[in-house]
Amino acid sequence: MTEQEVLAGRNQAQKLNLAAPEKYWTMPAAMLAKICNGYGPDAWPQPCRDVLTWIYRDMPVSSQIHDVRYDYSDGSADGRQAADAEMLENMIKEVKNAYPLWKVWRIGRRLADLGKAEAAYLMLRTYGSSAWMAAYQKRKTDK
Repeated sequence: MTEQEVLAGRNQAQKLNLAAPEKYWTMPAAMLAKICNGYGPDAWPQPCRDVLTWIYRDMPVSSQIHDVRYDYSDGSADGRQAADAEMLENMIKEVKNAYPLWKVWRIGRRLADLGKAEAAYLMLRTYGSSAWMAAYQKRKTDK
């Protein structure tokens, strides 16, 4: 991710009133760009993450914020639950912004993207624990 994409994401997050940790707003864009990798875990090959990021292209800022949450994992189950729930709420806001109800001709796309947001949340809840704990362990050893 580029610094320009990060800055554009921050602007969009502010415009949509997305929830985000203080670090998302205050850390230098260059540092944030190193953390944010789009959708999918770091362990996946870049082409796989690129495809998943394209699938979730209407919700780009949610993944940035979630990447920061996971990068600064506190290792707790409650912290992970809150991070994942925040991502779902942010994704819903991004979809509703991209496809407002008055654009009735886009209702199918809105419903499909809301379904994708739910699917992402379920995948995080099912498979995200190892990434959450790996980030926590990395931060502990980096200290």
